[in-house]
Amino acid sequence: MKRKPLLNTERIVALFCLALSVWIFYEASTFKGSALDSIGPALYPRLVASIIGICSIALFIKERPREDTAESAGEAPKANGKASDYKSLVIVVFALIVYSLLLKRLGFIICTILFLFSLSLYLDQRELKEKLKTAIGFSVGMSVCLYLFFAKVLGVLLPTIGLIH
Repeated sequence: MKRKPLLNTERIVALFCLALSVWIFYEASTFKGSALDSIGPALYPRLVASIIGICSIALFIKERPREDTAESAGEAPKANGKASDYKSLVIVVFALIVYSLLLKRLGFIICTILFLFSLSLYLDQRELKEKLKTAIGFSVGMSVCLYLFFAKVLGVLLPTIGLIH
């Protein structure tokens, strides 16, 4: 009987995310607070790091190597490591880079709308008419909600172009 390896791709990603969350949690302790801020600047990064860490542990536990293959279970076969398997990943990373480069020039809301709209169109498998309805509503709604949450509720300064203050 062939022994399955302890680590698969999902578990490696989970370990990487867990290490990242530990690093973020530690680095947040180095943030200097002010006398006016009662909760301190480390709260939000530590909250995010904790969520990343919990999700990483859950992914590591959930994605244990299986004895049965995907084909025998009636599932679609998993990626085999070819360059074509990483096309979506490369496109998403490219979109994130473009997003980060344009964020200060276009402002948070417009740049986020364009980012979410383009990725929604790319990743949605339905026909174009349905994709457009969903992508427009999702990208505008999510961008405005994120802006209101971070800028108005949390008081985070986000890049704007003068349209919304």
